[in-house]
Amino acid sequence: MVRLTAVLVGVLTCLIHTHSCFAKTPLGAISAIIGEALVKHDGDSAWVKAKIKMPIYENDAISVKDESRCELTLSGDRVVRLGEKSLVVITEKSEGQTKVKSLQGSVWINVKHLINNKSFEVATSTAVAAIRGTVFDVVSDSNASNYLVFRGAVAITKQAAKSGKDSVFLVNTGEQFTLVKNINLYMKEQEKEIKEYLQQSNEELDKFNKEEQDQYDKFQKDMQEQLDKMLTEERAAFKTMGAMNYALRPIDEKKLLKNLWVQWNRDRDKELGW
Repeated sequence: MVRLTAVLVGVLTCLIHTHSCFAKTPLGAISAIIGEALVKHDGDSAWVKAKIKMPIYENDAISVKDESRCELTLSGDRVVRLGEKSLVVITEKSEGQTKVKSLQGSVWINVKHLINNKSFEVATSTAVAAIRGTVFDVVSDSNASNYLVFRGAVAITKQAAKSGKDSVFLVNTGEQFTLVKNINLYMKEQEKEIKEYLQQSNEELDKFNKEEQDQYDKFQKDMQEQLDKMLTEERAAFKTMGAMNYALRPIDEKKLLKNLWVQWNRDRDKELGW
């Protein structure tokens, strides 16, 4: 009798848990996948392969693999796109109060409109961005967060900051905001990125490789001068705020022309009529 009771209690517990899972209202669903993405539902220990139309619930985690992309469409005309090597958690503090926790990678946000005092936030390791009808991209890791606002405005608050006038930054259309913990580590990463950008931007590189050594040496010298200049300008753009460093400046549209991630998102937005 005791054993039977224990079994019944176990079955009842399982049924209650299963019912609660089915009773949950999804925040949205996966609407596009390029490559491979994984989803871990709240309360589960295993990751499962993401599929088109898969529901996304509160506190679900989404991981995007190398050379892959994933698009989530949330209720109320809200789109979240994840670039390669991205990891996010979708939460909802209450109905209509949504937060995307970006642990790493690139996240593109397109919130067409918010009504009835609803809110939408994107949190990284360095800051929280609050938006109301905005299109922007954020690239983050454990050291830095970089926000590019393409439409609307974003109010960015430094993580763990006490309320104060200097802790909130309003970033408007066409502006880029970068918040960094370790500026020296950030500059090392920027040096690598700028080198890659300069090599892509100089179409004559292959030509010089095939010509006389002295011409190639001059080309390499010019490249180094450009690199040094850009790194100097990058460091000079930053100001200090406590233990953090920040920079607010116009978006460099010239660089974005070679950014396949940005161009793909802009094309997707056009398809939506946004």
